[in-house]
Amino acid sequence: MNSKVWLSRGLRHVAPYYKKTQVFVKGRWVGRTVLDVLSKEFRSFDIEYYTKAIQKGRFKLIRKSDPTLRLDPLSSLIRSGDILETIIHRHEPPVKAWPMETVKANNIEGIPIVFEDDQLLVVDKPCGIPVHPTGGYHINSLTEVIKHGREDISTLYPCHRLDKVTSGITIMAKNNTIASNIQTRIQSHDMQKLYLARVQGKFPNSPDSYDLTHWQESDEHVVKCTIPIFAVQTKKQFPTGLGASRASETWVYPGWYDSKTNESIIICKPLTGRTHQIRIHLLKMGYPIVNDTLYCPCVTKYPLYVDFFKQYDEWESCTSQGVLKEQFNQLGDESTKVRESRLSNMEDVSHCPECELPIMKDPEDNSDLTLSLHAWKYYQLNPSSDNHDKYNSFQTELPKWA
Repeated sequence: MNSKVWLSRGLRHVAPYYKKTQVFVKGRWVGRTVLDVLSKEFRSFDIEYYTKAIQKGRFKLIRKSDPTLRLDPLSSLIRSGDILETIIHRHEPPVKAWPMETVKANNIEGIPIVFEDDQLLVVDKPCGIPVHPTGGYHINSLTEVIKHGREDISTLYPCHRLDKVTSGITIMAKNNTIASNIQTRIQSHDMQKLYLARVQGKFPNSPDSYDLTHWQESDEHVVKCTIPIFAVQTKKQFPTGLGASRASETWVYPGWYDSKTNESIIICKPLTGRTHQIRIHLLKMGYPIVNDTLYCPCVTKYPLYVDFFKQYDEWESCTSQGVLKEQFNQLGDESTKVRESRLSNMEDVSHCPECELPIMKDPEDNSDLTLSLHAWKYYQLNPSSDNHDKYNSFQTELPKWA
């Protein structure tokens, strides 16, 4: 898929493009028109918008038993087994731009290669870009950037998850077999991970200076956090928007302390893989990541969200469902206000001549795309003779902020 890409104001933009998708209709759609389904179940736009889009051929109903049959999505009733074809004019959000020039020539589109052979590709992912196509992102994803920059790579299988805002080691396989092998090692905790984080305050036993390139893992001064982790999804209703509190564990080691900024560089080893585990544990321990706009009290855009996590190690411990529901609803209101504030700069904007959607302006700041959390090392605990030594350990260069 080719589309114009350009850099502006520290962001990587992708020109809008058309993308075709096909999905089998759901059982509850049977007996209804496509227009009825779109207007009642996909409420991003009104019925007039969907009517015009259907008339322009953006939505088509295909009968699997007779694909040549021309059906009118405005009047034809959906049957079981039908296919809904959608042609979307995609406007991808921008991602944070990364330096296109590196000291080492060994890179793809400016993304440093940590290791590569005929089965595996390990890179140092920049912060601010998702690993693979997800949500509104496709071309602006790490796997697609790499495939665009290397004609010899057509398929990549990410072996683990790394948040969009987190930088560092990203292991991707070139075939399904090796991907499954690496994933099994990670899930069995045979493959350990070390992250670097820049946090507020002086972490216990942090020296005033230290060369991290010579840091060695040791049980001395390690702090172990075993507070459970739960997820909050404000788009859902109470109580389904509260995920169950799950056991989790992160070991944190001192790196060094900067007295001028009152900030520490620390090394984190997550023994479990919960969503936002390191970020939440550091908040709970009193050492939030300095630029975390979600969990750091000093810079967060969601103060009620932060207070909720600080109040509950396990939300199930709350004895009053009424209080819990009220707090959850307040989190939803807070999320809505933040979203509305982001859209406030949409006044007097131009609209796309192709799809009539408003053309989003660049955000006032890119703080949501940056986080001082870096996947630094991956290593295997017990390498065996039947494993290739070259797959036992990977390490990136230190990020500039460390």
